[in-house]
Amino acid sequence: MNRITLFLLAAALLGGCNKNDAPRGGDNYILSLHLTRADRTIPAAIAGDSILVTMPGDFATDGIEATIVVSEKAVVTPDPATITAWETPREFTVTAANGQQRVYGYRASRDTRSVEGDVALLTQADVDALAATRPERINGALTIGAGSGADSVRSLAPLAGLRVVEGALTILPAYAGGDLAGLESLEKVGALRVAPSWGGHLDAIRMPSLVVVMSDLSIEQTPVAALEFPCLREVGGNLRLSDNERLAGVSFPSLVGVLGGLSVEGGWMGEQRLADIQLPALERVGGEVYIYDLPLLERLEMPSLAGASSVRVIALDGLVSLAMPRLERLPGDLDLSALPVMTGVDLRALRVIDGGCSFQNLYLLRNLDGIRELGEVGSLFFRGLPELESIAGLKKLARVGARLYLSDLPKLRDETLDGLSALARVGTDMIISRVPFKRFAGFSLSVTDLNLSDITGVEEIDVRGMTIANTLTIAGITAPFVLKGAAAFPANLSLGNAEAVIGEGFEEVRDLSYTMTIPSAAPRELAIRRVNGNASFNIYNFEAFRAPLLGEIAGTFNVATATGIQRVEFPMLARAGATTLSIAILPAFALPALVGVDGNCTITTGAYQGAALASLQMPALRRVDGALSISGQSYYPNTKLTNLDGFAALESARGVTVAYNTALADFTGLRGVLSSLTAAAWSVSGNAYNPSYAEMLEGLFVNP
Repeated sequence: MNRITLFLLAAALLGGCNKNDAPRGGDNYILSLHLTRADRTIPAAIAGDSILVTMPGDFATDGIEATIVVSEKAVVTPDPATITAWETPREFTVTAANGQQRVYGYRASRDTRSVEGDVALLTQADVDALAATRPERINGALTIGAGSGADSVRSLAPLAGLRVVEGALTILPAYAGGDLAGLESLEKVGALRVAPSWGGHLDAIRMPSLVVVMSDLSIEQTPVAALEFPCLREVGGNLRLSDNERLAGVSFPSLVGVLGGLSVEGGWMGEQRLADIQLPALERVGGEVYIYDLPLLERLEMPSLAGASSVRVIALDGLVSLAMPRLERLPGDLDLSALPVMTGVDLRALRVIDGGCSFQNLYLLRNLDGIRELGEVGSLFFRGLPELESIAGLKKLARVGARLYLSDLPKLRDETLDGLSALARVGTDMIISRVPFKRFAGFSLSVTDLNLSDITGVEEIDVRGMTIANTLTIAGITAPFVLKGAAAFPANLSLGNAEAVIGEGFEEVRDLSYTMTIPSAAPRELAIRRVNGNASFNIYNFEAFRAPLLGEIAGTFNVATATGIQRVEFPMLARAGATTLSIAILPAFALPALVGVDGNCTITTGAYQGAALASLQMPALRRVDGALSISGQSYYPNTKLTNLDGFAALESARGVTVAYNTALADFTGLRGVLSSLTAAAWSVSGNAYNPSYAEMLEGLFVNP
């Protein structure tokens, strides 16, 4: 009668007991299994959920004592005390204290004949010589065939008793057999590698008894048309199938775990035929699931998959649906890209993606219901979904760790972007481009940068409930819309070809960038009172622009004009930082309230396309803390400016440069600034009159 000893792994026994420690009991693992008879102990090999015991040929099974170590508070069934046949395959179920279960497959084999060390079978004679020893186990690697040259090994039938290869089993290109007949008894290998060989003969790989591959399983660039691994439960490394153009189907019906990555890829060597991937029992992949470039694959279903680091499914022209309904969390990325006919995604349990979530170029996908539990992602990138009508599947999304990017969703029917209503934080920037909606409002959202561009039909953008740390960018909105925000908007505002009408707030901003190039007969206005940093205005192709309330710019002030613009007005601006005015296209320009410039003041007046500035008025300007420059260009001189009377109030500057104004003959307007200058700080040239500093002091302000 068998004697059974069952040990529970208890940390309290190993390291003492603390009454205040919270009880544990969430694990459900078999940590070790040993079979002992008399003074001989046989350890089991445990790989994932597979247990394999290799018994010596003279090891009797009566009177066995089994030592099983399981997780603390866990229970194993069936009761080991009831087991008398330890050579019979069976399953053990380990139940944790919280009720969660894990199933292990147990299998035993006999090792009556072992070969020590690595074995290389380069010829058929080598196979026959090895077979003469009737091996059941090779305690090393097994290499079959030569790396190149003439056909070598043709049949493995003499190795029919081989059960275990502890090292890697490698099939090299010169192997001349059409299949691996003779290896049907293999139950365990250290690794399985079929080397690339387009000119080889290997047509089928059938291993009906193989249970465990302890490391990698790799089959790449081969003429293989059939794979059969009906009992394989565990791959301890990577499972990689790549560019096997004759392979029509892949089925691993018993595969439970891949501890490395799982990749099935097409390739460039020929037309891929793979149309079916069957992994019904696969529960976990330690690395990435990568499926790529298989144009005939229509469905990808992994109904049991509960864990993987990343999932990337890319460039499958025929894929209609993808289903991984048990997957709850991805530590890495989810990338579904270039799937032009996919209509269905079933990731119903997915709650967290620590990396990026990317849906790109999915031309027939209509909704995001398949990710309806998603609450947190590292980044979100959706682009090129021309049939997407609803983003309601994102209604539980509360946090994006870095960037959120939505672009090219022309048929979206969410007029208020309600699908993003739960969003509370975006770690860096939020970009929404070419997505139709009417109102962007009501969000209680923290974000570094918000960028809304090329939106059709928008009527209102309201950011009053948002915290924007850096910049609000609105661009490419050609119809008027109402813009609302805090009165003292703490971030930068960038408007690029955006017909914004400020409806509330935005009395002051940090930095301001305003670009407008859309033709219009109606004048445009921007009702901002103060810029606490830098302000730039780049305007052309329309007639008039006004900033009627802008009174102060604490940083730099830049204006650039070009074709079409006739009037640019800043009637209230009293103070600005370093100022650059490229205003050659304007017939006249005035800053009637400007008193001081906190830096250089550079004014470009040169003629352009037949136009030239004729009047320049800054009647209140008393000081320029840097240098004042009023210049055309050597190749485009100003031909219309005749005097500088608009600077009559100027009392101080650190330098004056006046150049390339071919009609300018009257410098009277600069007489008040002379006392603040030295001769070295006075530079005039290329004008109709070029008085020296000494001549100015003598009162020769006008060309005699």
